[in-house]
Amino acid sequence: RYSAATVLNMEERRAVATRLERFLEAFIHGKSDERIGKWKTAAENRLGIKLTVSLKTSAASVREQIVDAMRSLASFLVAIKQLEPAEAVKMLNNSAILSELPSEERAPLLASLAENASFFFEHPDLDPDGDLADKYLDDLAALHAAAPPRSAGIEEMLSDVAAYLRRPPKKMQSLLEKHYTAALAEKLAADFPQRRFPAAAARAAL
Repeated sequence: RYSAATVLNMEERRAVATRLERFLEAFIHGKSDERIGKWKTAAENRLGIKLTVSLKTSAASVREQIVDAMRSLASFLVAIKQLEPAEAVKMLNNSAILSELPSEERAPLLASLAENASFFFEHPDLDPDGDLADKYLDDLAALHAAAPPRSAGIEEMLSDVAAYLRRPPKKMQSLLEKHYTAALAEKLAADFPQRRFPAAAARAAL
């Protein structure tokens, strides 16, 4: 909201530029060329100084993102749902993210996860501008609805994951409600009169 190029001297602007470059390199995920280009141009205009931005850690390839998302889903089931890795992997067979891989690559990946799933839940490094982020969040909500525990605290954590991928909290809440309802519907008699439930009620019933 101020003109850094006129308020700060050259040394101060260089220091700011260096810190921005380091911060970008260390902490920003989903670094597509287009996103970085827009940010870089705007920052240079404000500072009146050129930035040196390395894209060597730019957004991973689609395949790498899929594999990372699958690792994350497996770690969610192992770390948060307390499932054994082999048991967790069985739940990943029908995930939307897995279907993005060529069919011949799916079994080897699942076998690897059955042996090496992380015991710490890790966010995947997905490009927020891509559709893989939405498929990952949908899979995450489906797995949460399918396996206990289903506490409100876990819901808050999942909303944080959505925020990390630059999706609003209401996006995750909508997904959770959808999958809670679907999971509960599977357990009801075919002639049960009601098919939609408040998320809290469906969670409690499950």
